[in-house]
Amino acid sequence: MGEQPAAGRREILCPFCPKCGTPPDFIWDALYQCWCPNEACDVFMWVPWVSAAENLAHESTVQLPLFDEEPPPAE
Repeated sequence: MGEQPAAGRREILCPFCPKCGTPPDFIWDALYQCWCPNEACDVFMWVPWVSAAENLAHESTVQLPLFDEEPPPAE
């Protein structure tokens, strides 16, 4: 039988990355999303409060900017 969440806590429906199955470093009620620590996985974040199927149904790709300039010198 599965564990029930404590009173006032949300139920975790997707405790692992919906793509690679890696567990997050932590799941905190105050955060909306979890981060996948697997650098080989193309998932950056997912919502632990919805099912894996729902996370994958809302999957999208984010294009990160390229930072090809030298950073300013540290003072």
